[in-house]
Amino acid sequence: MQLYHMDFELIEIYQLHNLESVQLWDLTQINSDKMTIIPALLVVYDGGKYLNISAKDPHFPIFAKKVVEVYNDEKNNILEDGLTDPFHLRPNIDIDEHTKAVLESGELTAINEIYRFYENKASYNGTLLFEIDEVKSLLPIIKYHLEKFYKSTNHTVVFQGDVNGYRSVYNIEATVDGVATTIPLVFNKDSENDYTILVGGINTKPTPYELHISFKNTAIEVAMAIPLYNVTCYATYELTQGAPKMTYRVYKDGAIIIYENQDLPTANNQWSNLADLDYDSHLSWYSLPWHALYGVENTITDISPTEKTVAVHSMYLETLPSAFKRREFYSQTYHRNKTATLDAQAMCLDEVSKNISGVCLSTELGVYAIETRFTETPQESSGYYQEQLKNRYFYHLVQTPNGLKGITRAALKSISQTDNVLGASDLLNKTKILELVKGE
Repeated sequence: MQLYHMDFELIEIYQLHNLESVQLWDLTQINSDKMTIIPALLVVYDGGKYLNISAKDPHFPIFAKKVVEVYNDEKNNILEDGLTDPFHLRPNIDIDEHTKAVLESGELTAINEIYRFYENKASYNGTLLFEIDEVKSLLPIIKYHLEKFYKSTNHTVVFQGDVNGYRSVYNIEATVDGVATTIPLVFNKDSENDYTILVGGINTKPTPYELHISFKNTAIEVAMAIPLYNVTCYATYELTQGAPKMTYRVYKDGAIIIYENQDLPTANNQWSNLADLDYDSHLSWYSLPWHALYGVENTITDISPTEKTVAVHSMYLETLPSAFKRREFYSQTYHRNKTATLDAQAMCLDEVSKNISGVCLSTELGVYAIETRFTETPQESSGYYQEQLKNRYFYHLVQTPNGLKGITRAALKSISQTDNVLGASDLLNKTKILELVKGE
């Protein structure tokens, strides 16, 4: 028999009753009754017991909901119910006006709109999609950079057609200096947003070259070393306060021989249905040279002469004839300059990292599977993110005769293990997926 244990802090939270006082305070020590940066609640209850939990605690969302629930249940009973306490022996809840206003506003129990869509949805521990789907989503960026990098060695490489293969080993047809050849690619996924592709067959050297692709929070980085020519190539597409910048550098024998630096051109996002698939995004869009889109937003909010919050939001959107890939990062940080009474401070308020993949399951039926994965973040996300979303996979189905244009939020049908979708093979059962997407 397997035994299950509940966290001691959770036990205390769920036993919360008979509130005596509730005080909202701010972990950043900001002196404001208009804005709470990192909320914390100090609650005294049931004869002097107390809990003091901040938003940095993974249980804070549960705690905040419980405090609001108990406060709403008990405030009227204490103040108005003369039958249960005719001599007013039990004191009123000691609460200041600011704390009261925040509790009653629902602000403390609201979750980030970037992941609100997935609240209370069933999830999976792993992916239901196939590796080939991910390889194909990377093919445009692979082709573009291999062709560009090899120009620096005075060779012309032109890729033709799609990729074929399985289990990390793939082939793609190409011409090298006008001669038809097959180029092998070995695919390695180092992490959710980092890849190493071993590239062979472009010249007679038996050792393959390594192409590194990294989708970072505020940049896309591609690098490749070509030892036969003592050449190393780097391409970076990075967020700035203005337009994202493309930087391209080529080194030969350790000396730079090519350097490019320019702003990415602005673009109209014709795929707003995909960018807004799970919430309404508000980003400025730019065109990447392999025809993908890069949406960005940097927002600085001044709280006081010495304090500000900085929000950074990026979204990479790649579309193929029957698939798409969306990579998204969001962070909000608090910054305070040193003052006469307080030290300088920088603190992460929330971080979100998620990838959405869409693949066509049946061209005949026009059915697509949509996978959303919330990844680990390098700093700190909210307690809700850490407890409910991190490293989880969510799945939806869509049936549309309009291809990628028909994939909209309203058309999404959530699926889970309870629908007997237990593995990748279940998504290949046309009868089953048609029943699920129609809600039968």
